[in-house]
Amino acid sequence: MDMFKSGDYNILPIHITIIGLFCSTSWLLYGILNGQDWNIIVPNLLGEIFGIITMMCWIFFYNKARKEKGDVVKNQDTETAEDHEYKGLKSDN
Repeated sequence: MDMFKSGDYNILPIHITIIGLFCSTSWLLYGILNGQDWNIIVPNLLGEIFGIITMMCWIFFYNKARKEKGDVVKNQDTETAEDHEYKGLKSDN
């Protein structure tokens, strides 16, 4: 709940979330492929759902923090003449 109050995405440990999603996915698949063992499927399905919700919250607050900082990534495929002048690549014609 602190993340929703402060808007700080660093409160959520993203590495643990990714590893938890991977672990839940592998156990969920094992439960399904092992003859539909519901004792394995149910808790890992819940783990998948909460992991996806956590990941979505992290992405939302991460993007929100970047927009507030003005830290927008520039598309590197498009270069302007000003970019070439800045890099010292301007040709003297």
